[in-house]
Amino acid sequence: QRPTSMSPRPASSNRRSGFSLTELMVGLSLGLLTLLAMSQVYIAFNFQHRVSDGGMAAQTSAMHALYAIERDLQQAGLTFGDRRVLGCDARRDTGSLLTLAPARITAGASGAPDTLRLLSGDSRAAPTRLAATLASGASGVAVGSTLGMRAGDTLALQQDGRPCALLRVGSVDSVVRASRVAEDGTAPSVARDAVDASGYSGDAVAFNLGQLMQVSYSVNGTVLQRTRAGYDSATPATEQIADNIVSLRAQYGFDTRAGEHARLEVDTWSAIMLDADGNGTAGDRGDWQRMAGLRLAVVARSPFRVSVGANGVCGATVAGAANAPGWQLAQADGVLANTGISLAHLPNWQCYRYRVYETVVPLRNVVWGAP
Repeated sequence: QRPTSMSPRPASSNRRSGFSLTELMVGLSLGLLTLLAMSQVYIAFNFQHRVSDGGMAAQTSAMHALYAIERDLQQAGLTFGDRRVLGCDARRDTGSLLTLAPARITAGASGAPDTLRLLSGDSRAAPTRLAATLASGASGVAVGSTLGMRAGDTLALQQDGRPCALLRVGSVDSVVRASRVAEDGTAPSVARDAVDASGYSGDAVAFNLGQLMQVSYSVNGTVLQRTRAGYDSATPATEQIADNIVSLRAQYGFDTRAGEHARLEVDTWSAIMLDADGNGTAGDRGDWQRMAGLRLAVVARSPFRVSVGANGVCGATVAGAANAPGWQLAQADGVLANTGISLAHLPNWQCYRYRVYETVVPLRNVVWGAP
């Protein structure tokens, strides 16, 4: 039997084993470094992608919101843009008054979003004079022509030296006569009638306003809402127009030039009604007749939340973050200056990015009604 050799393994084998382990560790280290670099690139790309997507989403929402408001503003004042009736505080048989104004701005409390209310009709009938005196409580109205009148239409009566009044058409009886009802559909009575004891003579003009509708835009949380209802506020219908809309701002545009002008030109912007005609009273008929347009600003928010900073809060500081929005707001002297838009009504508002979109919309029915 041959003896078994117990000679040791060559030293070169041990050296090769040691080199393989070192190479493995180096390879793993390089792989981890490469993975870390790729992760950083991916995170940076994803952040930039979110910023771009958030900006595009905000732009889409804002453009949709502005388009919806502008479309309704173009119809504001339809059927009562005529200077003889525009701005009238018209009496109703309910005992209240309805100002025939195309647009009203209600400022939000403590920097909250504004509310915009628009009024318009849908009739295409021409104004017509009364053919006979109209007494209080009368059930019929004699006019020069009933062309274009429909049951349920609203007539605005205007006569110099007399307050305006709103009447509801019950039925069209002939080419020169229509019956009338109260707003609730019952027969008119002297006790509750928009026509007082003085009545209206044949000098009065009847403007067919058609179906008067009120449309309002408001911001509820982060959604722009549109509410549509009859001018008596019956059965309002609310719809959501655009998401990620956090504020709405509006200003009136007035022509404050002295005297009458054939064409309105905005020279003063204001968030409140002004004494545009210089007669000492702000918000009367003459002021509404000098309102030629509206400026709008919509603040849209990115749907993506930004990262929290090193100090534990979003944005630059809690009091005034770097991403706070602003727009050109009219100052006391009427000059436009960049002014911040408060978002204090939103929780954690500093944690998002915002974009502000502005536009100017002319009130064409008011402009066309100028003498």
